[in-house]
Amino acid sequence: MQSPGVQAGGEDFSFISDVIDKFPAPYSWSPHSFTRTYRDPETEPPRYEITREELFKNLTPDASSPGPFAAAPPHSLALEGYFFRPMADYTDQHWTAKVNRALNLQWLMPGQREKELRHRGAVSVHKAVVYQALDPRLYELLGLPYKMRYHHPMLCLHMWFIVRRFMGEGKEGKDFVQNLYNLWVADVEYRLQDTGVKWRFKKWMKILESQFFASSLHFDEAMMEKRRFSLGLALWYHVFLEDTDGKAVPLLESYVRYQLRCLQKTPLEAIFEGKFRFSEVGLEDAGEFRLTKEMVTQGLFEG
Repeated sequence: MQSPGVQAGGEDFSFISDVIDKFPAPYSWSPHSFTRTYRDPETEPPRYEITREELFKNLTPDASSPGPFAAAPPHSLALEGYFFRPMADYTDQHWTAKVNRALNLQWLMPGQREKELRHRGAVSVHKAVVYQALDPRLYELLGLPYKMRYHHPMLCLHMWFIVRRFMGEGKEGKDFVQNLYNLWVADVEYRLQDTGVKWRFKKWMKILESQFFASSLHFDEAMMEKRRFSLGLALWYHVFLEDTDGKAVPLLESYVRYQLRCLQKTPLEAIFEGKFRFSEVGLEDAGEFRLTKEMVTQGLFEG
């Protein structure tokens, strides 16, 4: 492949250099940091090699085969109740704590009730993000292996959906996104611990967080009118990790744009309250996704 920064087919690969310049420490090893831990070079093939001309041809959407998301009308993602409402266990608490919670005296404090409800909403939205990002049907549709190497990029992508929806929504939206991001980081930390990583744990966390910031930066730029590269190219680089020939990228791009259109039709109050989940349009043909006990045991939906 040609060196980054050379234009071909109207696209520009120079943004790859921008990632390395903006996040030198995490990306000093490679833009695919998972390679060192989650890929076995003896049993798995190396990254997919493809010429620029072939790549740009594959990234171009085929008008004759738009896919299930292009023709589907967008709809509101609001729910009547919480997507996820945790049921806490207070059996081991001191009797005074049980009395205080039963009386709900802390909710009498000014702003405390609204703060608690917003946190419940953030927890519910975070679970919706994890649920959709780890849906095996989505990986099957895109032809991606169901492993941690692709779990994290998908989590970054679906977290970006929410962050983009709250852009320009003032301090209340900013505080909600910050609360949601704190939950997301804690969840990523749990997943990293679950993989058995112990050496340089903080550095690996910095890598994973930097991948979220870099991908969000390029997704946002790809959605602008004056952009250096298409959304498909950013998805191929950040989600597919350059592991494929790019033929499934137009399908993911159609999925991304459809979810964003649905989010725009969703009232912000529904997201604030946690009464929200992503659309399953286009995934029904692969069956219904149910959370199993094994998935919980493996830690896929904890944190």
